[in-house]
Amino acid sequence: MFDTYNSYGCWCGVGGSGETVDEIDKCCQTHDKCWASSTCSWFQKYFGPTYKFKCLDKRTHQMSLKKRSSEKHRKKKDQSTDIVKGVPQCVWDEEFDICAMQLCSCDRSFAECLAKLPVPSAKRECDGQWRPVEGKKPTEKHKATKSTDKAAK
Repeated sequence: MFDTYNSYGCWCGVGGSGETVDEIDKCCQTHDKCWASSTCSWFQKYFGPTYKFKCLDKRTHQMSLKKRSSEKHRKKKDQSTDIVKGVPQCVWDEEFDICAMQLCSCDRSFAECLAKLPVPSAKRECDGQWRPVEGKKPTEKHKATKSTDKAAK
C-alpha cells in the first residue's frame, strides 16, 4: 500500500505543497496538515512513538510510524485503536502519550479518507514545481484530466 500512495500527486509522501491533483491527494494534504498541527516535536514525529491497534479478529499489532527509525530512538509508549461499529478509534492506554494520541488520530483519519476512494491504478503527477513523478513533466492527458477535475467542481 505504501508504494501505491508514496509520491502520488503533490502531497503524498514526504513534504508537500501546491494544489491537490485529486481526492487522494487531498487526503494526503489533510494528513500532512494534521501532523503539522500536532504538538509533537519534529523528532517525535519522525522517530517517535509506536502505537498498537486492534483488528476485528482481536489480535493486537504494533504500528511503527517510520520503518527506518532506529528502535533505540523510539519511545516505548503505545497507543491503541479499537474498532467501534467498524470504525477504528484511538483510545487512551495506561502509558498515554499526547503525541502518540495526536498522530494516531491523524493516521486514523487518513485511513478513513483513503478507504472512501478507489485504489488508483496509476499515480497522478504533480504539475507544480514541488515533486514531479520521476522528474517527468505533466502530459497533455494529465493537464486535460486536471482541467476536467476543476470544471467538475
